[in-house]
Amino acid sequence: MSDPEDSIGMACAAAETTEASVQALSSQWAVYTPQEAATVAAALFEGLQQNADALAALRRAMGRMIERGETELTPPASPGQPENLANALDRLLQVTGRIYDLVSANASTTVHALHAASTSAPIGADAHDTLSAVADLLKDQCPGSVIFNERHGADEYDPSSDHGFGCGCDISIAVDGEEYIVSHGDSEWTVFKMSDGRKGSDGTTVWDNWGKLSTSLDTAHPQQLADDVLGIVTP
Repeated sequence: MSDPEDSIGMACAAAETTEASVQALSSQWAVYTPQEAATVAAALFEGLQQNADALAALRRAMGRMIERGETELTPPASPGQPENLANALDRLLQVTGRIYDLVSANASTTVHALHAASTSAPIGADAHDTLSAVADLLKDQCPGSVIFNERHGADEYDPSSDHGFGCGCDISIAVDGEEYIVSHGDSEWTVFKMSDGRKGSDGTTVWDNWGKLSTSLDTAHPQQLADDVLGIVTP
């Protein structure tokens, strides 16, 4: 990377990444635990530090432009006058220093405090734990019938070898005359509406479309999944 297109492109990409981070963190389920928040905070503080480095590098780039004689550095503008290049370079220096000071004074203590905070989030160890917890929530929150269908023994599921297809268990829901199946397979959480299925030539039921929940994490927050399911079965 050695020309203005690279510099402008990378700066714009960094701004877009920051915007995407804001959008992600605006979700109700952006983080489940203070420890996850600590990881995010550490990354954001590092981003601030790198932004300060970039502003300092931009100031040095302007210095090289001045040395080449391709722009003129005049004395700073007087109060009440439009600011000029000298003022802009001074502001870059001041902002860079302030960011460095802010990160130095706050990053470590903030991250450590977040990491040390307690949590009671009911996060399971694997897809089976999560599905079981979702079933318990739906039994309390869904107006219909909810059944957790366990399809393996206590020691028969190995989460390290499920390859994203979960444990094979599922949840049956009957509400307002419709039946639904909630399951984890192919690395996603899904809700199948039984009336949308069709019988295949081998007698099994197949679907052309189904509901996908908002996360694919095996160890998603059970209430996040329960909210998603309720949004589908009781819109």
